Amino acid sequence: INHLNSLLAVVKDEIVRVDPFPTLSEKQLDQVRMNAAGMGKVIHDWNAVQSFRANPETALILLAGFYQQGLVEYAHPLHKAFLSNYEWSPEDWNIAPYVGQDYLNLLNIPAAWQSGLSGAGVEGQPKIEVVDIEMNWNFDHEDTGTDINTTPMGVPFSEEHTDAKYVNHGTAVAGIIHGVPNGEGITGIAPNSSFRTAAIGNSVSGALSGVSGSFEYLQSSEDALIEGRVVIVEVQMPGETTAQCDSIGPTSTWEATGCMPVEAYEIVRDSIEDLVELGVVVIEGAGNGGVNLDNYTEPQGLLQIVDTGATLVGATASVEDHSVAFYSNYGARVNVAAPGSGVVTAGYGDHQDCQSDTHCFCNPCGPNELYTDNFGGTSAATAIIGGMAALLQEHVQNVYVDQLESWEYVYLDSYQMREVFEQSIITPIDGIGGLPDMITAMEVITNGDV
Repeated sequence: INHLNSLLAVVKDEIVRVDPFPTLSEKQLDQVRMNAAGMGKVIHDWNAVQSFRANPETALILLAGFYQQGLVEYAHPLHKAFLSNYEWSPEDWNIAPYVGQDYLNLLNIPAAWQSGLSGAGVEGQPKIEVVDIEMNWNFDHEDTGTDINTTPMGVPFSEEHTDAKYVNHGTAVAGIIHGVPNGEGITGIAPNSSFRTAAIGNSVSGALSGVSGSFEYLQSSEDALIEGRVVIVEVQMPGETTAQCDSIGPTSTWEATGCMPVEAYEIVRDSIEDLVELGVVVIEGAGNGGVNLDNYTEPQGLLQIVDTGATLVGATASVEDHSVAFYSNYGARVNVAAPGSGVVTAGYGDHQDCQSDTHCFCNPCGPNELYTDNFGGTSAATAIIGGMAALLQEHVQNVYVDQLESWEYVYLDSYQMREVFEQSIITPIDGIGGLPDMITAMEVITNGDV
């Protein structure tokens, strides 16, 4: 402790302590661990985590001091997170200009609707919840539904994230999962689920905010029903040698240490492992770095690719082209894939009142009436798989509800959900698992194969 205090004293005027979970006190975090223990779960002691904001020079002094004196279990820089969509420029629009939601038919999702699934859940069982971890959303869009929390869990909104690209990204994800099935605009994959948002702000990376939101439920009662909740991680983070990791066009140079899945960072990895331990299903974007995760090396050895129990999602080139998208990370750690371009959903405004397979703009139209037919990246793929996971949780309830006592409930945990997806792949794709089939996934559950 004396060594630690001495080190911090040297840089005390150059650092600002940042609370990893600003909505929870130390006492509440202790209560979370106690309630988790009451469920038979063991999670990390987050009161032992310290976060600091510092300039690069001071951060290096801290890191060197921590490691040289053996003061901590681990320490590493934690970059801010970035969106994991790929934004096509106008010259790329001829790649996949779809007017309809063709990705729904590709993955056999309408057949699940015809069987009665919508994300509503079964009477007497918990309602299906999907938590979207990213920056911002347009809560007033005409086609993203009403069962959505307009005050996000986790940290408050950052002023930096009020830009249209962040609002449109969250709105697009909400549309894919929660679009209103009213015969107009778009239809979400699980439109009757509860759609919950977790904003990441500026202080910590995305997964921590999702953990915070779940912890807010759990700290109040060990009976809080967070098991079976689907959390989708819609952000990515830079590699250790790359400070920026935002939407990059096809003419840019991709670096092997560029866009990475957030679980490459140990503190985020710990948070995802806690979610998985608590029975939450985590669906995480593989990232848009074009990186072979099997061979990933990072000069300082601070980032690692380790299995957290989350389902890692890669992206195909388009709805019709099932090859690995050139920007998608790939490797044995990537479990499943979905289309990474040409995804029709809410937001942006480049697809409005189109009558043919062409791109057009609405003029005039209000901010709550915008649609796109070119949402992409592992963001789009992750949202699609997340919506399917919500329907599969409802299907589990349908299959087993008659075998339960009135106080019991049933769900797939993160490992089981991942196994269902892997067993339901009917279009294998080397490096990103492959495309799952919704009806095949339902049959895996019905047959008790997980």
